Amino acid sequence: MAEEQQKQMITINEKEYAIEDLSDNQRGMLNQIADLDNKVSNLNMQMAQLQAARQFFVNSLTGSLEVSDNNVAEDLAEE
Repeated sequence: MAEEQQKQMITINEKEYAIEDLSDNQRGMLNQIADLDNKVSNLNMQMAQLQAARQFFVNSLTGSLEVSDNNVAEDLAEE
């Protein structure tokens, strides 16, 4: 006796739907949503990377300016 395959389900607005029972148009929209979710996730990751890189350069600039200020102060003290 062949086992009956369990239908793949999706929950939308707290109601379950069998994916195979959706129309082609509905499955297409579902695929679009999944693709957009992936793109949003990737963009969020890129945003975090960009913010971290920006902070690195802000910190580097700040540190560089402090060193420059200290060097100028030392030069003035030697005069």
